[in-house]
Amino acid sequence: MKSFDIDVNSLSLSSLLARISELYFQALKDDSDRAKDFIKRVNTAFESLNETEKKVINNDFFYEDYPFWWTSIYSKATYYRLRSKSMNDFKEAFINE
Repeated sequence: MKSFDIDVNSLSLSSLLARISELYFQALKDDSDRAKDFIKRVNTAFESLNETEKKVINNDFFYEDYPFWWTSIYSKATYYRLRSKSMNDFKEAFINE
């Protein structure tokens, strides 16, 4: 059985979100109650974000098909500010779920 436990304090913020994303896609292939609970936890955290934060989290961590997707939308400073806020808000929602 796959463990879906994550020590949120042992990873950098971007590493944490990358790990959550990795486990999320593994959980989608797993029919266990632990996997279903993990998927629910991720989805609930994601749904707590605003539309801009969802876009950042999706494009940077879950669907990484478009590197530098943000360059035609945001300046570098704006993107990094949004990315930092998005990651922190997702982490807080994930922890508190």
